[in-house]
Amino acid sequence: AVVSTQSGITAGAIKKLPRKQQTLYCHAFQSYLWNMIVSERISKLGCVVLPGDLIQKARDTPVTIVVDPCTGTSAGEVVLPLPGYDVNYPDNEMKQIYDDVLSRNGVTSETFTSAICKEFNMSGSYRNIIVIPKDVTLTLLPYSDPSDKLIETDLDRVMGVQFLPKSDGQLRALRLEFTLPKSAYATMLIREISMGSIG
Repeated sequence: AVVSTQSGITAGAIKKLPRKQQTLYCHAFQSYLWNMIVSERISKLGCVVLPGDLIQKARDTPVTIVVDPCTGTSAGEVVLPLPGYDVNYPDNEMKQIYDDVLSRNGVTSETFTSAICKEFNMSGSYRNIIVIPKDVTLTLLPYSDPSDKLIETDLDRVMGVQFLPKSDGQLRALRLEFTLPKSAYATMLIREISMGSIG
């Protein structure tokens, strides 16, 4: 595991990297664990609100524990913590899912209280298990040739190149625009829309 200090070898290797790269690898591992945990939660428990779940009504508001899931709490408010040394964990079946995923990856919740994790500021944070994109627009763009330019690029703007969109053509492309919050990724949204794998 990336953050394991049992042998000291991995920790020593990471400390040889430039500081920003050290932090990047550790946070990527933390996100990887979180993604696995969320996948198992949805696979095993679904997207329903459970007693003991953690919820956050809005960003930068306190995280609270669900006592009664029938009190108007939506699945979009359920958050799960990135494993870290300064987070609370759900008080329900999720405890076992966290333990299982961490164990399979050679770490425990105590790993994140170690000196190496504190050095990389792996205190943890909370992310919503379901994110609904905002400002969604869909536009069909006509074109004739697969090499046709369909949108104005940043480079066009910088270089002062005038972009003239196509007004006709036998083929259609879909332009999708949306806004996502921090720590939510466009590739995952596109995967969910297309119901398949990308890449």
